[in-house]
Amino acid sequence: MMMRRGIVLWIASLVVLLVLNCQWIAGCGASLWQEWGNVGMWCWTALAATVIVLPYVLFRRMWVSVVLLCGYYAVMLANLLYLRTFGNWIPPGAYVLVGNLPTFYDSVLDSFRASDLGVPMLITAGVWLEKRYGGKRPEIAGRWICLWLVMMLGGTLLTFSYPRSVFDELKFLSDHHEEHALGVSRYSLPIVLINDISGFPRLSDANRRQVEHVLTRRIIDRDSSELRNLVVIFMESLESWPVGLKVDGVEVTPVINSLMAEETTFSTISVENCTGIGRSIDAQLLVLCGLLPPRDRVFSFAYPGNNYPSVFHAMKRKHKSWVYSFTTDHPDMYNIGTVSSRFGVDTLYVVEDRAYGRRLNDAEFFDNVVAKIESDSLWRDGRSTAMQIVTYSCHAPFRPVGDTCFAVPDEWPSTLRRYISLVNYTDAALGRFIGYLRTKPGYEQTLVVIVGDHPAFGPVRREEFAQYLPACADGHIPLVMLNGRVGQARIDMPRRQCEIYSAMISLLGLGDYGWHGISVPGASTSDEGPFDEYEISSLILGYDLYRD
Repeated sequence: MMMRRGIVLWIASLVVLLVLNCQWIAGCGASLWQEWGNVGMWCWTALAATVIVLPYVLFRRMWVSVVLLCGYYAVMLANLLYLRTFGNWIPPGAYVLVGNLPTFYDSVLDSFRASDLGVPMLITAGVWLEKRYGGKRPEIAGRWICLWLVMMLGGTLLTFSYPRSVFDELKFLSDHHEEHALGVSRYSLPIVLINDISGFPRLSDANRRQVEHVLTRRIIDRDSSELRNLVVIFMESLESWPVGLKVDGVEVTPVINSLMAEETTFSTISVENCTGIGRSIDAQLLVLCGLLPPRDRVFSFAYPGNNYPSVFHAMKRKHKSWVYSFTTDHPDMYNIGTVSSRFGVDTLYVVEDRAYGRRLNDAEFFDNVVAKIESDSLWRDGRSTAMQIVTYSCHAPFRPVGDTCFAVPDEWPSTLRRYISLVNYTDAALGRFIGYLRTKPGYEQTLVVIVGDHPAFGPVRREEFAQYLPACADGHIPLVMLNGRVGQARIDMPRRQCEIYSAMISLLGLGDYGWHGISVPGASTSDEGPFDEYEISSLILGYDLYRD
């Protein structure tokens, strides 16, 4: 009897894990046949089922195995929700920051699907059937076990058959698997941990020489600059295609459009996104430090105490600048507090509604930034100032702000309509803040950099939207550099996020600073030849090789 129950429990656990795998395949868009043919995935699934059954085999306690199965499901579900929103697994170090979940309540809630209830319902039904019929004669118990397995299979098929047929779903997954992050086997927890440990490059004599070469690369043009101040504004999830877009003759981003048309502005809507699993914090590493983020880890968790080169450190060295950062994130969110100080930020301002503990929308946020600048006299005539400002309103799931509503055709998907409305809203908020900056003394000597931190949508969602608005197929981010044509500095227009750092170094006349970026447009030639920028950047970060 015990052996029979153990075998049934193992089979049931295996089926539950396979249902979870189906959800993973749907979430990441991997090829179903490719994943089912992956030996590693089957080995891991069988091993996990065996571990879940082991307590029952050793102690004859069914509830321990059920708790293990539920715990595994909870971890998988958390990663599945994260995958649907950000296209990646949860960084291992982020599990200790579970207290930050209320901050992203809307995003988490928006990531749920009705099919997510299938597994807990089936586990509950299985436990009930075991309690009710587990002690019955084998033929009676066998009937109920078969019924339970049929329920599992039926629930899985229903998950994949709505709103498309099973065959259409399989074809859709097969056609799109190369456009997504990797498949289910890549996202299993042990594979994530193994990659986090073994995926890091080893520092050898050969790549050490490459690191030394990269650390000494210089921008050819190092003319002096009249610019003494810097304001970097990261626009949350701002993509390029809304910039310049008109809906029924009305501009979505009239403010940004007008800024790009100014004579002293450098701008482009063709910047390639280079962020990894760290998303917004990766954007800060790219733009402020000119380093590429690691592919399989979040740098702010892995290397919080590094000696980071940054444009802020360069300004402090040349102009003795004071550096401030304004954000709606708490300091422990992705180690922002620690990393900001390592980037050279003197004071980090967390701007929030303390009375209700909520994030401020962008209009309120910019108003509070202005109030803080005025009350603390952060902008003083004759003193060099640098600021970083990180907005939030365009963060998924794109909740409307008040009665904000940009006129978008009703037949367009709701998510697309909400996103366009929020871009229009935050564009107006940005315009009021730029108007304020222009009243400050020394604005003409201020480089204002406005950049999207990362795209809002993944390839599948982008393809869906392109049926209504073809421009949505573009996954680039915009860059606007106000006062970028002041002075004698000349730059090549950045093509990737990491090149924005090199452009700022050139425009601000900081050529004497020791780091010009991992990718330096127009850099002096060398006999070293090409190198893997991601590997070299990972080595610099992982071994803390930068020394100022």
